[in-house]
Amino acid sequence: MNYYIQLFLARHCNQSCYYCNIHRGSNTTECDISKLKFILDNCGPNLGVELTGGEIGLINNIDEVFKTVHDHKNVKDIIVLSNGLIRKRGVDWLDRVEYKEHLIKDINGTEIIKFYDLDFTDMAINILVATELTTKSIVDNWDYFKETEIVSNKFFIKLMNAKTHNIRRYVYKATELFRLLNDKRHLKMIECFKDSNLHVDQKKLCSLNPPHTYIDFDDWRIGHCAIPFDCKRSDVTIENLNKLIKGELFGPCKYCESCYTFDDGSDKASFIIKSKKGQYANRSYR
Repeated sequence: MNYYIQLFLARHCNQSCYYCNIHRGSNTTECDISKLKFILDNCGPNLGVELTGGEIGLINNIDEVFKTVHDHKNVKDIIVLSNGLIRKRGVDWLDRVEYKEHLIKDINGTEIIKFYDLDFTDMAINILVATELTTKSIVDNWDYFKETEIVSNKFFIKLMNAKTHNIRRYVYKATELFRLLNDKRHLKMIECFKDSNLHVDQKKLCSLNPPHTYIDFDDWRIGHCAIPFDCKRSDVTIENLNKLIKGELFGPCKYCESCYTFDDGSDKASFIIKSKKGQYANRSYR
């Protein structure tokens, strides 16, 4: 088992997607390596780290960031999320991480709108956000898309989350899309969205140690959950990191009641019990 945490290295991004609220302009920036080492030193062994932002392709010293994380004794797995800029930059270490690429901004009809003129790559897990426009386009043109790689296992089609808006306007189209994809996990999430009273106990467990805990390097704060970005936040200290790992730093907040992207893993309770014994086993991310 591993502890997994997202590192928001900077909230700068060269794109300003209407369905994302993590954007502080498109200037290049630097990652504070001393802060990075502090996190890696104090989050325990067998650590899973996601390097994200913002857009990490705008970080000037991203090669140093990768080497620092890759060579650290506590790190077991590295995940990198980019809109394609990091690949466009030509870094030579993407084959040593789990690379997730969000290259498609939207699909309009049968037109695939990309951020860059890049081919899809087999080295990446291709992320496609199921916005209202994209969802409607795929469903209404299913006979076309079912013959393309967009709906193949090369792509992870991600249900729109509650960062900036929810799926209420197009919940029935979303249901139809994930039925066509035979995606039972996302259909269950939609079921929870329609009835926020479902799985109350699992939501409470998830709130103690949510799957989207993050460190914001810009503000140097620990965030409870990146799905609603303005969730509870605490200062980055050794004491708070220890509480975080043990599921003692956060609890239910106003967003948890209606959340439909919660961790419903059957082992969640045992993860938390083990973590309270100091075994760093409270978050599996595979």
